Amino acid sequence: MQLHVQYLRSLEDSERIRAACLSYLQRRLFRFYPEHKRLVDELQQLAGSLGSRLEVSQLRWKYSLIQKLLGWKLTMRVRQHYNRSKSFLVRSIDKALFCLEGTR
Repeated sequence: MQLHVQYLRSLEDSERIRAACLSYLQRRLFRFYPEHKRLVDELQQLAGSLGSRLEVSQLRWKYSLIQKLLGWKLTMRVRQHYNRSKSFLVRSIDKALFCLEGTR
């Protein structure tokens, strides 16, 4: 991720690019938090070099209870499984509707 930010900033080092880099880092922070403290610290340092600080995003309401009961790591697994299942269901419905449309 450091290389991504360095490459993008080598092309243009403007406020817009720094904001895009911060957004990129912020969206990926949850993948490392809280299990990989060293990586989170490195991301914070990188964000500091861009002139800001990363914030740990709050979980949506539907996951906050799970997080309190089962912890962060298991909540992330539940979230990932839920999103994959939801995507599979939407794709399946879309395929079924496409097949039904073709039989008309």
